[in-house]
Order: sequence, then C-alpha cells, then structure tokens
Amino acid sequence: MQKKLSYDVMRELETQEWPGNVRELKNVIENMVVLSPGEYLQVSDLPWNQQMHRQEESSGRSRDMLPAWKDAMEQEEKRLLTLAKEKYHSSRKIGEALGLDHATVARKLKKYGL
Repeated sequence: MQKKLSYDVMRELETQEWPGNVRELKNVIENMVVLSPGEYLQVSDLPWNQQMHRQEESSGRSRDMLPAWKDAMEQEEKRLLTLAKEKYHSSRKIGEALGLDHATVARKLKKYGL
C-alpha cells in the first residue's frame, strides 16, 4: 500500500515521545496505513485519536482526558490483530501482512486471548 502523510500527521508524530524505539513509530505508521481508508493519513487515523474517540463515545468522556500511551497502543494492537485474524486465519499469514514474525503474532494473539 502507498499512502501519504498529511502535514498535520507529521506535526503530531513529531510532538510524541518515542523513547529510543523506532519500532514503536514504525508500528504506529503501519497500523495507520492498514486501517486508514483514504489516500492521505489524517490526524484522526492516529491510534491515540481513534482510541480517545471510541472511549468518548462509550463513556461520554471529554477530549481533554487522554488514555495512557501503553493502554492506547495495546488496545489498538488488539484491534489490528483481531482484524488481521478475521482476514488471514493463521499467524504466518498475519505476520506476513503486518511485517511481524509469526512467533510474535502467536504470542500477541495469546496475550489478547484471540
């Protein structure tokens, strides 16, 4: 897939803390590419914005309350794995689609009870 980052997404990504781990940034961008319906990745496609929007809808929370980074990333990871499992049905195929080792996929599926 080839998608483009909007300027606003670039600014938002630059404001985030990426504590010495480029893989975290890579995973966020890969998730956005897979899940975003448009040609351009928008701020609304960022995992923490999607998570916050879902929480607001379900609990009526205000936008100024952000989820913890780890919680948001884990929930987004679980959602992505759920979608991939529905489509691919095996950890090897899921791993190929997401750019992960099948053992990593299997471990994460087990972690989330999928």
